[in-house]
Amino acid sequence: MRALRTRTRTLLAALLAAGAFLASAVSALPTAPAAAATDAPRPYVDGNRIRDARTGEVWVPHGANKPALEYACVQNWVPAFTPDEAAAMASWGMDVVRIPLN
Repeated sequence: MRALRTRTRTLLAALLAAGAFLASAVSALPTAPAAAATDAPRPYVDGNRIRDARTGEVWVPHGANKPALEYACVQNWVPAFTPDEAAAMASWGMDVVRIPLN
């Protein structure tokens, strides 16, 4: 049971880190002056739910996996995660990205 809690906390931390990465990548993109900027979700755990600190509402992360990055340092290559990829993911409604690292 303790191992499950540890894995759950580790997974949640990874999701939050990936969400923060995606939010920072998307916010770094140039925008038109008329475009309204939105804040990234600020998730926190409330019992058995994840809530957004901005609204207090239950937050359900929507995201994807960016595969193969866990092999980058072993195979001695630099992973690419471009602003275009981040913009495409954001346009699809994604707010988290799993980025496996080794």
